Amino acid sequence: MKFVTEGKPCIALINNRYSDFIDKLKFSFSRSIILKPIDKINDGYPSEEETEVLNKLQSRIISEFISLLEP
Repeated sequence: MKFVTEGKPCIALINNRYSDFIDKLKFSFSRSIILKPIDKINDGYPSEEETEVLNKLQSRIISEFISLLEP
């Protein structure tokens, strides 16, 4: 899935192989999100501007997951 946030291009890969797994309620689950910076400085770390964008995006993603879990 390709999208743009904060004016930056993003790509999401979603693996839903286990969505129909019969015993999935018996196992805990985890979500992994890897954000790769475009504007990099030394050692591949994001620039200050990109760090702010990535932190905002991370907060939005976490908030969305939490809202899905709430009854």
